Amino acid sequence: MNKIKIYLLFVGVISLIFGCNEIDQTYGGPWFVYTEAESGEVFESDPKTLSIPVFVSSDDYLTQTEVTFKVESENATEGVDFEIVNVGRDLIYEPGVAVQNIDIKLMDNDETDGDLEVTISLVSTNKADYEIGKPGPDNTFSSYVLTILDDDCPFVPEDYSKSLDGLETCIYWTDIKSPFVFEYLGEVSENVYRYNVTGFWYAQLEGSEYAWVGDGDSAEYLPIEAIIDLSDPTAPTIEIKGGIGAMLHQDGDAYSYEVKATKTALFLSTCKKEMRFPYQMVGMDWANGMNFDLKFDFN
Repeated sequence: MNKIKIYLLFVGVISLIFGCNEIDQTYGGPWFVYTEAESGEVFESDPKTLSIPVFVSSDDYLTQTEVTFKVESENATEGVDFEIVNVGRDLIYEPGVAVQNIDIKLMDNDETDGDLEVTISLVSTNKADYEIGKPGPDNTFSSYVLTILDDDCPFVPEDYSKSLDGLETCIYWTDIKSPFVFEYLGEVSENVYRYNVTGFWYAQLEGSEYAWVGDGDSAEYLPIEAIIDLSDPTAPTIEIKGGIGAMLHQDGDAYSYEVKATKTALFLSTCKKEMRFPYQMVGMDWANGMNFDLKFDFN
């Protein structure tokens, strides 16, 4: 009886495998082109180029496919608020290529002009039998609506002087809650502001699963000077002066941990009071050159 059961199970598995292969091999469409997502949002000050993937679903590996798209907006102006990096309005897919990107670069300003909305629609292909959007009556994923978030509210330096929890991410951990203190020290020059920032190294010493602080140990966090430079509103920066950011007291000994002096791009939304920037550690081989990304909500 056991032999019969095993044999029947084997036949069933083989039938399932070949059955699945047969379905895949005989599928004949409809073929279609579609966007990876239907919407998204980004702050206008984000310096990174935004890429919107557009896919071709097809079994044609021999001929080139062209997909035409259009860009429309009721309140945003191309060349003023955003720029399409692609040359022309056609995506070219060489044989065997399944994805191309529509690339958008944002153009920041210092005006409070509200959120903007841009619609990118797939219009046509050079293949008469290809559908636009995913198959179905609604043709979903045939367009992408981008919301460009206004972040040009005035910067009030005192609003960023407080104790709060940040979130730290690196290749070893994600969104570790880390207590920080930002202390506003004054304006260095026009649109350049000086702060003391305390809390570096917390995720490593206490917050993550790799924490070094054990029973009977204690950690002390020291302020590091940071300069926030908003003199160019399209490219804000933060300069972390570096120095000892934390002390670990363990078994009667004290160990110091250093923050690297760096100057890097600062992501700052003055309307949402959100801030993001990386820092680096010194003296740890495993962390050499690694960014520890911090994000804060000052609301």
